[in-house]
Amino acid sequence: MLSKLGAAECEHFAKDTGHLTKKHRRNVISHANLMTMLDRRLKHLSACPECCDDGSC
Repeated sequence: MLSKLGAAECEHFAKDTGHLTKKHRRNVISHANLMTMLDRRLKHLSACPECCDDGSC
């Protein structure tokens, strides 16, 4: 069960990055909120190598 939760969290962070950058391009989300969300994702990826989607972890 724990691995399913971890995988779901990884997918959540991966999907959110694309959505957030698209919203920022359309001026739907502020730059400050975008930076906060991306920083939170970066912290998560550094703690969870399973979620690393670009191979740099």
